[in-house]
Amino acid sequence: MAQSDTGKHFFFAALDQLDAKNFAEAERLFRATLEVVPNHLSSLNNLSITQLEQDKFSDAAATARIILGLDRNNLAALTMLSTCELHDGRAADALAACRAIVAIDPRNAEAHHKIGLIKTSEGAFTEALAAFDKVLEIQPGAAETWLRRGHLATELARYGDALTSYDSHLELVPDSIPAMLGRGYVLSVGARFEEALDAFDRVVALDAGHAPAWLGRGHVLVSLDRLPEAAASYEKAVSLGGSAAEAWIALGDVMNRHHDFHAALRAFDAVIALAPKAGAARRGRAAALFRLGRHAEAEAEFRSALTLVPGDSDLWISFGNLLTSLSRFDDALAAYGEARKIDPMHPGAWLCRANVLGLVKRYDEALDCYREALRLKPDDTDVFDSRANMFLQMKRFEDALSDYDTAHRLRPDAFHIEGERLHAQLHIADWTDVEVRLAGLEAAIRDGRELSTPFVSLGLLPSGELHKRHASLWAERLPRASTEPLWNGERYKHAKIRLAYASADFHEHATSQLMAGLFERHDRSRFELLAVSFGPDDRSAMRKRILAPFDRVIDVRDRTNPEVAQDIRSAEVDILVDLKGYTGDSRPGIFLHRPAPIQVSYLGYPGTLSLDAMDYILADKIVIPESAHGHYTEKIAYLPHSYQSNDEKKVIGARHLSRTGVGLPEDGTVFCCFNNVYKILPDVFDCWMAILKRTPNSVLWLLRPNAIAERNLNREAAARGIDPVRLVFAARVPLADHLARHGLADLFLDTLPYNAHTTSSDALWAGLPVLTQRGETFAGRVSASLLHAVGLAELVANDRQSYEDLAVLLATDSARLNGIKAKLAASRLASPLFDSFRFTRDLEGLYEQMYRRHLHGLPPDHIEAGR
Repeated sequence: MAQSDTGKHFFFAALDQLDAKNFAEAERLFRATLEVVPNHLSSLNNLSITQLEQDKFSDAAATARIILGLDRNNLAALTMLSTCELHDGRAADALAACRAIVAIDPRNAEAHHKIGLIKTSEGAFTEALAAFDKVLEIQPGAAETWLRRGHLATELARYGDALTSYDSHLELVPDSIPAMLGRGYVLSVGARFEEALDAFDRVVALDAGHAPAWLGRGHVLVSLDRLPEAAASYEKAVSLGGSAAEAWIALGDVMNRHHDFHAALRAFDAVIALAPKAGAARRGRAAALFRLGRHAEAEAEFRSALTLVPGDSDLWISFGNLLTSLSRFDDALAAYGEARKIDPMHPGAWLCRANVLGLVKRYDEALDCYREALRLKPDDTDVFDSRANMFLQMKRFEDALSDYDTAHRLRPDAFHIEGERLHAQLHIADWTDVEVRLAGLEAAIRDGRELSTPFVSLGLLPSGELHKRHASLWAERLPRASTEPLWNGERYKHAKIRLAYASADFHEHATSQLMAGLFERHDRSRFELLAVSFGPDDRSAMRKRILAPFDRVIDVRDRTNPEVAQDIRSAEVDILVDLKGYTGDSRPGIFLHRPAPIQVSYLGYPGTLSLDAMDYILADKIVIPESAHGHYTEKIAYLPHSYQSNDEKKVIGARHLSRTGVGLPEDGTVFCCFNNVYKILPDVFDCWMAILKRTPNSVLWLLRPNAIAERNLNREAAARGIDPVRLVFAARVPLADHLARHGLADLFLDTLPYNAHTTSSDALWAGLPVLTQRGETFAGRVSASLLHAVGLAELVANDRQSYEDLAVLLATDSARLNGIKAKLAASRLASPLFDSFRFTRDLEGLYEQMYRRHLHGLPPDHIEAGR
């Protein structure tokens, strides 16, 4: 028989055996064919198939490589190779094969699907999602791909996307339990609890023995506050062979998250009865005790748990977190150290240690720990987020931006990252995509996804409605006091109203500069004054002055919110005034415990706190017109003039400066703005540059920011046709000298949507007129309030064009500008704005109105001074 005939004989015989699924015999015959006809592609292709059918993955891969040596674009061989390499765990080789396939055949759905699988296994979920999207573009009916896509979108916290994917899968496979489970989870995350419950109910209707569905059902029922039904679901899960401890821990954890700490304790107690050494239960029980303010018990619980399971690194980390919350930073560092001894590779221990080191400003050590955490877990969003926050405190804004960007890429919907990133960006006057980012921030707040602290949105979004929405979202996240309020309707018998001010700023700080005169002017025959100080003691002259008028100073820096609240309750405070709101170092948790019958928000935060525990906000009818009441949960206590307290003892340095001495031109108009750079938004800067363009012999004098911001502002000026030399930057100097140099300027230009506040009253006190545009919110109407109170209402523009035109008019009409300066000089000391005595009497009248309503059993209501 000729060689070719022999080869054909073996080949067709092999095909017959392959059709008959006699794979071993088919393999033998294909090999025989190849001995006669080497490199016969059809035989090689079919040989690899027989090897694959026999689970000989390495052999099949080797055969595929032989084929590719003969024909590198052989799709069948590339497909075989990708399958075998994927099976044998050689993901990189499998990925290379798949990439080669799609380079030849871009619409090869199988290759795209494998790429998705490989990227999923690598944790590169965004790339995996893109691969699965390509599959679905080619094959919209690929049911498995829709399911995998749903799981990936869930991992990426793209819950709406996940829901769409699960629904698409269910259209193709209506009884798919995995899709129903995924759907239930996604709906519960989105607080669509009734729909989530329906999804889990469908699963248990199809498979009553599905324990995970019963557990998921329990979680949803807890969210719906249907606790008896939730308990029944957990019990069902246990009866199906699930762990009773797991079910109770789930219940306890959910109760902790929902701030029902007593229910959490009951759940964890049930776990401990079943498994006394259950570290997770001990940890959860300790957390519940801590949130109940039972700190000694919480610490004892942790120590008991650590005696039972000393090798539980997570338990040590949780203990460290408790100690951190108590401001016991050295003890917390020791606890994290124990966790690292047990598991040196635990990224969480390094992260928590870094966070504490940052809190105590040991920044170099903190950075070392963050680096180690990232070495152990390179894609840990929390590390990048936490380090960015620390960089922000260190004023390393570019580093903060880089870390925020990484954190956002890793977890696009992570809490607050985008908003804080925008705040950092504005600190360097980087306005890239700022309008897009602002729109994203607004959309996130409207959708209930707060992406920054509320203080950030005050300075960026000119909407009282959005400020209230944002504050409400923030307030919902605050730990609630689950015990009864500390004040429960008791009537104190005091000879004088006991008035307490709570702040972290009783030191050299803008708040103290404004409030010093008020504290000194309080009528001590009618009021007993207490200071609740949770900020640093800088040993400054201002701290000594600011605290001197108080009858009692309670230094609570090292005490927890429940402990501070108890201190205030024990002091029988009648009216408690919060001077911080949601600004840095604030402690709204103190007020949630309701330690005083009357609780008031003032000065530090120009907006609503959206806290039921806050009764009043002090304001005036310019910063909060009656039409804006709906944007506040507090009742408005109206002062008759400006809401802002001021100190007429504020020292202005000797006025011996010259313009040339501070880098200003001797002649021409000097516009100035000494606001922080983050308040300068592009539209404000556009207006300022238009003013400079219309007044050629003028400059803009700004407070010197960081070097990056200075470069960016110069670049932005040039881009608007203004020579950067017309921007002059003022060095930071002591306050008295700063006030003195105001005399070198002609007109202060205000910002919007966040006005100058203390900066504006400083300018007026120094005799410098302020030009403002009336904004839509409290934060954007402060300068208008100050100008009305000082008798310069004509400097309040109603729109941007009027603001620009008035600035140009005053710059070109020296007589008019000098007249305004003379008017300010003549009225300044006699105006309500700088009359501490009058302001204090008006404020005390409001306090007395609040107190009388309280004594008569009346709820808080809008009130006005003098009525």
